[in-house]
Amino acid sequence: MSLPASETPQSLRPNNCYLYARIARLGPRSKSLDFGCGNGALVAAARAAGFEVYGAETFYDGHRSEDADLARSWGCNDEILREIRDGLLDFPDSFFDIVVHNQVFEHVENLSRAAKEICRVLKPNGIMIGIFPTRGVLREPHLSLPCVHWFRPGPARDRWARAMRSLGFGFDFWGEGDAWFARAFPFLDQRVFFRTRKEIASILSPDFSLRWIETEWLGFRVPRCKWMLSLPFGIAAARTCARVVAGAVVEARSRKMNVLQTPSPCAAMASFPPEGPTRHHDEPCARSASPGPKKTR
Repeated sequence: MSLPASETPQSLRPNNCYLYARIARLGPRSKSLDFGCGNGALVAAARAAGFEVYGAETFYDGHRSEDADLARSWGCNDEILREIRDGLLDFPDSFFDIVVHNQVFEHVENLSRAAKEICRVLKPNGIMIGIFPTRGVLREPHLSLPCVHWFRPGPARDRWARAMRSLGFGFDFWGEGDAWFARAFPFLDQRVFFRTRKEIASILSPDFSLRWIETEWLGFRVPRCKWMLSLPFGIAAARTCARVVAGAVVEARSRKMNVLQTPSPCAAMASFPPEGPTRHHDEPCARSASPGPKKTR
């Protein structure tokens, strides 16, 4: 099985078309980030349409360094596409209205740190849209082998993978014969970190309120079948299908509050002089927990 051709700004793949639509929904005055932008195709396409979109990528040696060259050829310089170093984003606090990412979270080892960085650069109540495979998908998307990611490294996984290869599964990109496994398995073991949807939710929940939107994404991907969602159990069936075939699609809203717009009760009380004698008591003033207004390849 051949690896798909490189994505270009003129021919975005369906997932990035969906993320492009989510960016466009906010209008040209919004600021957007493609987290893990790869070769910058989505960034270049959105900028060509007048949107202020930036990218962030690790460009790790041996796998993605060529993407940086492609991005520059499309006009995405180092100011537009910035390198992620030590897990940190080279953008100021509260800079973006929306952060999107496509097939990225499964490559992030320290997901909690990445989530906090994304929350940091998002404006209060900003939105993150993510599409990523979970441990529950049937086909491992980087090797294109069924269920190989359910095995621990060892003889059982090797036998299963070789059996699947003999049936014609797997991207030919990784090589032929034993060389295929010598290249593919180190990538899977060192660069891919599958998690369950429940594990992802527990990592994101401290910084984001979550809404799983697989049915919206599936309706965009397969518009001719959108009517099926109105059938009995149609939504449940579509959600299950999306999760086992592609993974999870999440809309995560930042819990970060705009302290300038939402002062705590203590601060509000301090701005008014007391009208009568002050009573001393030990009960602390409760902090406000209500979020401010919101906003998002």
